[in-house]
Order: sequence, then structure tokens, then C-alpha cells
Amino acid sequence: MRRSRNLAYILAGIEGAFIALGAFLTPFLRTRRNRWGLSQAEADRPYPADKFIISPRWGFTHGIHITAPAEAVWPWVVQIGQDKGGFYSYELLENLVGCQMVNADRIVPEWQELHVGDTFNLHPEAGIPIVLVEPGRSFAARMAMNLDTGEIIDPAQGLPEKYLNLCWLFLVEPLEDGSSRFISHWQVEYSPSLKNHLMYGPLIVEPVAFTMDRKMLLGVKQRAEAAA
Repeated sequence: MRRSRNLAYILAGIEGAFIALGAFLTPFLRTRRNRWGLSQAEADRPYPADKFIISPRWGFTHGIHITAPAEAVWPWVVQIGQDKGGFYSYELLENLVGCQMVNADRIVPEWQELHVGDTFNLHPEAGIPIVLVEPGRSFAARMAMNLDTGEIIDPAQGLPEKYLNLCWLFLVEPLEDGSSRFISHWQVEYSPSLKNHLMYGPLIVEPVAFTMDRKMLLGVKQRAEAAA
């Protein structure tokens, strides 16, 4: 059993690496990847966390249809996080950069509570504040940073001259036929410079984000449908 688990872990990581490489080599497909699983109209509609990023430089909205009701999907979504259920994505690739990620295959009651002000952990040494919670439906995490000092700042006090401001929304929507849709909506803005565009813009970040986010959506779908 352990050998087969290790093999699946490695093969999944290899799959993820090839998907990321393919995305790096096809920047002309970025617009389509940025709305993976959704129509253009669905991707472009307003989302609950849009108020946090007024002028995004880029972003993505990925979605997936799940043959399970929203109330069966939400428990998997609410426990997303490095210190909770993981991201249901490519553990091997995440752990290569020290994330110490373990994807959950069960719903854990202790992870079902989420509140504004909680920390959403991406890495053992990196977390961002939860700024929006609609129980059973959505939550969002947001980070604003002073790029001169590396300090996390309160964006309500205004953004400095050199800044990074990003928000990540997770949304579960019920559909009329009793199924549901899980949406991941990411937006980022930053002070204009070549360095910032290379570090935070889509050229490098988007292929990785697409690879990991797509797998996360598929991971939630697989778990929710199996449980349902």
C-alpha cells in the first residue's frame, strides 16, 4: 500500500510538471486558461471579493461542475489550507518548495469553522488574512504588502508607492439540478515596474497557478462526488 501511494505521489508530480511546462510554452493560450471550466460571461461576472482589488493587473477565474450538492462540497472547500486539508493539488510539487502539504481525504470537523481575521496558510511560514466568509458558500483571503519593506500592511490605510495587493476567493454555487459549481477567483495588482511584472505578473506565475489551481478543483470534485 505504501509503495503504491508513493508511486501515485511521484506520478502525479510528474504530470503536474508537464502541465506547467506546457502552459509556459503556450502563452497564447493564457486567456483561455484564465477562464478554465467557465464561459467568458461566467468568468467576467462580478464576484463577492472584487471589492478588495479595484484595478487588477491580471487574474484568473477557474470553475468546475460537481455532481454533488453544494452542502456536500463546502466541507471540502472550507478546510483548504496548508495546516488543514491541504490544497488537493500536486503535493510533490508543493513540497519541493517546503510547503509540507498533506492532502486530506476526509472531512475533519475541527476544520469546518472559518472566521474573518483567521489566517489562511499557504506555507508553514506564509499565511494571509481571511477577509470574507459566507458560511456554506464562499471565503476569501487577501494580502497587501509594502514591497520596499516586505511588511504586510492594512490596505484600508492606503497603499504605499511600491505595493503588492492580491485576493483569492473560493466560491461554491448550487445549481438548479441539485449539483454545484466550485469556482476559484484570483486577482492581483502591484505597482508598475519590470521587476514586479516578472515576479507577480502572469508570465511566470500564471502557468504554475493554472497547473495547481486546476488540480485543486479536480481534487475537490473527486472527493465530493465520491463522498456523495
